[in-house]
Amino acid sequence: MKSMITDKNLYRQKAKELVAQMTLSEKAGLCSGSDCWNLKELERLGLPSITMMDGPHGLRKQIGVTDNLGIGDSVPSVCFPTASALACSFDRELACSVGRAMGEECVQEEVAVILGPGVNQKRSPLCGRNFEYFSEDPILSGELAASMIQGIQSTGTGASLKHFAVNNQEKRRMSVNAVVDERTLRETYLRAFEIAVKKGKPYTVMCSYNRLNGTYCSENKYLMTDILREEWGFDGVVVSDWGAVHDRVLGIKAGLDIEMPGNQGFNDRKLVAAIVKTGPSKGHLSQTTENQKPSLEGLSPTTENQKLSLEDLNRAAERVSELILRSMSEKKTDGGCDLEKHHQLAIRAAEQSSVLLKNDENLLPGNKNQKAAVIGAFAKTPRYQGAGSSKINPIKIETPWDAFMESGLNAEYSPGYSLLWNKSKGSFLKQTQIKEGANKRSKENTFRQSEQDAFIQNACAAAAGKDIVYLFAGLPEGYESEGFDRTDMHLPEEQNRLIEAVSACNPNVVVILMGGAPMELPWIGKVKSVLLAYLGGEGVGKAVVNLLLGIEVPCGKLAETWPLKLEDCPSYHYFPGGRLTVEHRESIYVGYRYYEKAERPVLFPFGHGLSYVDFTYSNLETDRKTCRFGEMLNLTFSVTNQGNRAARETVLIFAVHENEVVFLPKKELKEFVKIHLNPGETKQISIALDTAVFGYYNTLIKDWYAPSGTYQILIGPSSKGCPLTAEIHMRSPNLPQPDLRQRAPSYYRLPKNEMIIPTQEFEALYGRTLPIGDNRVSRPYTMEHTIEDIRHTAIGKIMNWYADRLAREAARAEEGQEGMMAATFKEMPFFSIVASDEKIISERMMEGILDLLNGHNIRGLWKLLNKE
Repeated sequence: MKSMITDKNLYRQKAKELVAQMTLSEKAGLCSGSDCWNLKELERLGLPSITMMDGPHGLRKQIGVTDNLGIGDSVPSVCFPTASALACSFDRELACSVGRAMGEECVQEEVAVILGPGVNQKRSPLCGRNFEYFSEDPILSGELAASMIQGIQSTGTGASLKHFAVNNQEKRRMSVNAVVDERTLRETYLRAFEIAVKKGKPYTVMCSYNRLNGTYCSENKYLMTDILREEWGFDGVVVSDWGAVHDRVLGIKAGLDIEMPGNQGFNDRKLVAAIVKTGPSKGHLSQTTENQKPSLEGLSPTTENQKLSLEDLNRAAERVSELILRSMSEKKTDGGCDLEKHHQLAIRAAEQSSVLLKNDENLLPGNKNQKAAVIGAFAKTPRYQGAGSSKINPIKIETPWDAFMESGLNAEYSPGYSLLWNKSKGSFLKQTQIKEGANKRSKENTFRQSEQDAFIQNACAAAAGKDIVYLFAGLPEGYESEGFDRTDMHLPEEQNRLIEAVSACNPNVVVILMGGAPMELPWIGKVKSVLLAYLGGEGVGKAVVNLLLGIEVPCGKLAETWPLKLEDCPSYHYFPGGRLTVEHRESIYVGYRYYEKAERPVLFPFGHGLSYVDFTYSNLETDRKTCRFGEMLNLTFSVTNQGNRAARETVLIFAVHENEVVFLPKKELKEFVKIHLNPGETKQISIALDTAVFGYYNTLIKDWYAPSGTYQILIGPSSKGCPLTAEIHMRSPNLPQPDLRQRAPSYYRLPKNEMIIPTQEFEALYGRTLPIGDNRVSRPYTMEHTIEDIRHTAIGKIMNWYADRLAREAARAEEGQEGMMAATFKEMPFFSIVASDEKIISERMMEGILDLLNGHNIRGLWKLLNKE
């Protein structure tokens, strides 16, 4: 545009003026991409195309207009720690700094919106994409996301908060129906989004693929309009996840503004047709001239559901126009982009996010004068990020081995294992083979026992007689990725054998773990120290060595519980669900909320994390003993560093309330703060705590509510250690509360063994009969089905064979992508294949294939032969 808008209040008015000048085709076209990453340009009105690119832990700017799902065709950018790591910092300022750095790189690369952060709930440790999400606690997730959004948008770059909502698994993520009761939805799965929206004010929110209680999120008015816009006050743009649109017309009605990626006008024409066939309304065709009328040829007749008002389309086009205007005007081009400075920030973020899980006999910190063995392939080829659409092309990678050598450590290296052994473990192809009864690994991933033994023998020889052993282990890339979920929490068996053997020949073993999610550690009692790096970004090697050698002091705390074994997880019996649904029967009992209520032992609790110094807590005071629900409560307390090093400490603040009528967790996180203390220093901490966060979501009054009574405040370094306590009396209106003691007693007295909730009790909580969760796939086949669904048919076998071939080709082009690509191809609903930007197959051809599957051979062949 010739003149830039500087007053934010003018964006909306200017957008309305521009939309009033658009044709129907232009309005519809503005609401979808021109390709995989860019919106359409409207040159005659001065609206340029803007670019959206993947995050969320760095900028993945693709070269070209398609999605390459790897790093080979991405511009170099700084890879920061993934959310699973960064959450362990419990540091709002750090999250903001990381966001600001990503925003600066977006400005440099002319990217208007970065797709992140992700705040989906960590329901199960098996979710393949957990590395992209912050925590099992929605307060922590929401606060860190809000800070990151503020950092990103301080540069004029827009953030896209994702994936809205209840996208907590990769298995059938494009079609599964998440069955969640209203209270759980609000408290567990929407709370982080609510905090991030209200405090972070993102430019955009991205809707997820899945259905929620029967309705696709891309056309869910309750989510996108009733809650997001009307309750929370969101005034930005809702964009689809890439390929998530099920019904474009219903999506516009529900509040979905932008469909991504573009699909060469496929759904744009449907929007125009829906308005044209609605019938006359004031001015509804006045903006479409004869020369500009779109072709509606080939579109099926419009049903009542497929009628769209001009007002709905105008509203979406205005929001998109406003986003473009805002992106043009607010971009900060004078701040510069110092990639080396960002790299140093990545190192600092990894240092502050790493968690010292165990340190018996104060084995750590080590020092460079010790004779050391460095064992494990991850020492030279660290696992520092996840696989899939978030994969960054880093500017440089700091490996632990290089950092050790730079420090002057006298060390001997042994690989211990080969990363080639595990490239496809846990992949979708592997899971499919197991499901179909092929219980053997492919030849390229099967190695003789003798080869493993040789690696272990060499490692033991290197470890023998050394003062300390640094052993690097964790989850190889093929074990976790976007696109598929893990099937267990196991480390590779050869790594477990390696750790057992090395610890038997040297008692001073430090295990450094890399991976995106909790793992079972059967050898935990046989090693003295464990440092968890999660996926720590491109600077993880330098960061880890700084912590191991005492150059920096560990300060990370676990943002998720580490269970002893998979069967202990509350979602164990319900994840990932059946072919059609996934039931959230565990309700609000996710993470520590479950383990503490059920009194189940865990490997490491929420908030756990050791330091090289000790801290003491003292002098808790509150400014009142009685308050009304929703008033501010001021707390003061002191924390002292008892050590001889400067260090950081995370303080967690929990609330406890006993309620006989409504089931509640034992305690819940309400606030947290990160502080820095010099040796011997005491700091007085003051916190203003909003008592509105003490409430639960009361489904009878459809609002947050905390009944009158005594509330206990606990303050300490973890969920298992809270040395400070105080009590307040809350006064609230006497309102009705949902009483399920008779109809759903299991939620009040959790099962002592595995979490199993009877169907009738979950239905009482859910408030309706449960939908069918699993059944045998049979005719009639529809656009809702997938290639995996039809694998038992002749056509399905051909399509599955072709999908496997495409996945293998993708793996050759980009290592570690085979599992994700196979899952994407096989679990993508047919409607999404038809609407894809790649134009793999036309709608008519797909209808012909479905006709053949349904036994209508002549009609099906006719459509295939006459595909246009």
